[in-house]
Amino acid sequence: MKEKFQKMFLYYPFVALILLIPNKISCVKAEILIPSETPSALIAIEGMPGAGKTSIIFALLNKSSNQCLVLPSLHPVPGKPLPKSSATILSQRFHDWWVSRMKSVEKLSPYTKCVIFHRVYFTNLAYSYAYDNFLENKKYLADVHNKERYKKAKNGKKLYLLQKKLYERDLKDKKLDLIIVMDVSPELGLKRLHSLRSDSSWPWSEEIFLGFLKEFYSKELPILFKGKIIYINTDPLSLTETLEKVEKIIHEAACFEDSSKQSHINDPRIENSLIEFAAQYDLGTVRSPLINVFGYPTLYFRQHAVQMVNNTPQFFSVDRLNAIANNITVNSNSKFYK
Repeated sequence: MKEKFQKMFLYYPFVALILLIPNKISCVKAEILIPSETPSALIAIEGMPGAGKTSIIFALLNKSSNQCLVLPSLHPVPGKPLPKSSATILSQRFHDWWVSRMKSVEKLSPYTKCVIFHRVYFTNLAYSYAYDNFLENKKYLADVHNKERYKKAKNGKKLYLLQKKLYERDLKDKKLDLIIVMDVSPELGLKRLHSLRSDSSWPWSEEIFLGFLKEFYSKELPILFKGKIIYINTDPLSLTETLEKVEKIIHEAACFEDSSKQSHINDPRIENSLIEFAAQYDLGTVRSPLINVFGYPTLYFRQHAVQMVNNTPQFFSVDRLNAIANNITVNSNSKFYK
């Protein structure tokens, strides 16, 4: 048994809480938690649909997961659909989730070199800005069918003004070191998504809406966020070229060390169990390697992530992140097993 554990140490690097995998399917044990005195880099990958954000996230999970915590994009937990309500109420719900997520990140950031967000709370603001302008667009309303949509959605007017007030109150002062805005023309972005068989729902499927979304990132974001923003126009770039640019930016911003070691876990039992769980919710077949996230074996899919918790697959949701953060805080001076 001792020799088996010694061999395992050769393959799993120390990242926040990473060390060895127990025999049972549960979680990855870790050493004593030691907060870093160097602030971790908080980096958000934002931007247009079809610009390559998800591909970049998967590339980072494959190459740099041993040095940062990657947070999946924020969506309702599958199987727990949100009740039908106005855009105003839904945007408020997402805002509350972001406030909770950022509190958890504040607790977790001392234990990881960087935190990478697959979209951050500015997506909520971008959507609100585009939504308000979209519903007032004369070209869009010229279609009778669209007028009917407008009647149903008009209670979302002034959504951006509300979201700006909430942002100013709750999120403006939250630490965020860098925003990488992935840009693409609406037409090309939709073509890329269609080629991936990842067609968007209304209003994300409308070029006019995406035009206003693009306008938010170019005009409104620099007003709201005074930190560093890097724009990458992916229209003329191949996916490989885009990945090279983004990886270089992130590695420099987070001061990554050159390392071939990864926090990937080689345990087919856990991986197959998580894949079966994900299949129940149609999460798709595109996924990351099995990754150690603060002691929990985790698989990332395009819109969600799932992890093994005490032999039970669960979604890596806002509540799960909060539970991990609270557990780390409680156990920061002792060994972390859960």
